[in-house]
Amino acid sequence: MLVYPGTAGHVCQRHRRWLLTHPRRPASIPLETLPEVLTAHRRHAALVWARPDAADVVALAAAVVWSWQVQGWRSETVWQDRVRRLAAVTGCRPTAVVPHALVSYPETIAVARLLGAACWQQRLRGTAAAEGTFAATELLLREISHQAARPWLADWLIAYTRAKPRAAVQADPLDRWLYRLTACGLHHK
Repeated sequence: MLVYPGTAGHVCQRHRRWLLTHPRRPASIPLETLPEVLTAHRRHAALVWARPDAADVVALAAAVVWSWQVQGWRSETVWQDRVRRLAAVTGCRPTAVVPHALVSYPETIAVARLLGAACWQQRLRGTAAAEGTFAATELLLREISHQAARPWLADWLIAYTRAKPRAAVQADPLDRWLYRLTACGLHHK
């Protein structure tokens, strides 16, 4: 059983390993076959250095990305490839690897950097004020798609956002964040 420690600092850059806690002994995963995780960790470290609230932003981003996994995005091919590579280096079954933060860490950090960017927050506020919350939501989802390097993701998320019931909208971490950011209702123009 592998348990991930804390919410930040998962990677030892010097040894290029993802740090884990094992119930009986410390453990780590070599990242030679997962260079995107090392890149994400460098971006994570820069975010932590630049923002005093980085832990909150990363926690929000992790909730957003986890909500995609719950919605069915977990079958996405990039994550499946990462699961296979991770299972190969850990010796675990792929089903044991899927729920771990390492699988979606690069996307989590990409989303965190976007949500924490003051220029994007201002752009979303302006869009919501001028065109409504739905336009701001669509703009944000398109940029998340771009930052996550998944061109198809924006259309998938927009369709999902339009189809979900009001209770699901109110529970969605990204919708709640955008609502608080724009100080507008969830009524779309």
